[in-house]
Amino acid sequence: MSPILVGYLLFAAGFELDTIPTMLCIAKHESSLDPRAVNKNTDGSEDHGLFQINDRWWGKECPGDMFNPGLNTKCARLVYKKMGYHGWTVYRKGLCSDARNRGFGAMEQGLWYTDRIYNPIAPVTFSY
Repeated sequence: MSPILVGYLLFAAGFELDTIPTMLCIAKHESSLDPRAVNKNTDGSEDHGLFQINDRWWGKECPGDMFNPGLNTKCARLVYKKMGYHGWTVYRKGLCSDARNRGFGAMEQGLWYTDRIYNPIAPVTFSY
């Protein structure tokens, strides 16, 4: 998925604008922005989707298809509300702790993240 689309999903799930660069970084490192990503853990549990939601830790609180990017992002919001960024190993390892300072969101496409996200639902006005 594109980082822009993941940014929209994060915004729609209720993430504050200033958290989106770090969450994009987390998704990039956890799943390479692949909503079908799966990681099998040594304890027999599995991590699924964009934010690698663990089926053992979060399965009861996040029912549904964790390969669905929207549901996975909503579950990531629950994880974030309960644990902050520390719910993800990549953050605890320091891989995304300075995402904002590194201009994360530029990603490979060279697209800069700013503090404004286009809202496709907002009314559009044109002046001539």
